[in-house]
Amino acid sequence: MPRSLALLVVTVAVVASACTSSAAALTPSPGGFISVYAAWARPADAAAESAAYLTITNGQLKDDVLAGASTPVAASATVHQTSTDDSGMTGMERTESVTIRAGQTVVFEPGGYHVMLAGLKQALTAGSTFPLTLTFEQTGPVTVAVEVRTS
Repeated sequence: MPRSLALLVVTVAVVASACTSSAAALTPSPGGFISVYAAWARPADAAAESAAYLTITNGQLKDDVLAGASTPVAASATVHQTSTDDSGMTGMERTESVTIRAGQTVVFEPGGYHVMLAGLKQALTAGSTFPLTLTFEQTGPVTVAVEVRTS
């Protein structure tokens, strides 16, 4: 029973937070749900690059893995992580997958995980939105509307 109660608490918390975002996707699966919300990207010109940031909550009883991303507004959408080495140099590298543990929330934010959008097919202008699909190994595809904003 405690595990059921914990799942209920996580479910209520995520649903409440997802309802406060204008761009949220709650995708149920047999063991719970994956929630993607608070998605945003910076403005950029066509043919340039930008990055999308978002929050993922795994409300399932088992881990799930973010295995890919896609969007019709870019030639490619790949998950990256920014890191700083011991000498203070900051860099960014592609990450093939991100494990989202059961009951865990992972925030994709500047200076951390993000979805790189390369080869933009159109300009991303502040105030507009575009679809971003994240593919999870267990849950499958989850599409969220990404708000373009300056910060």
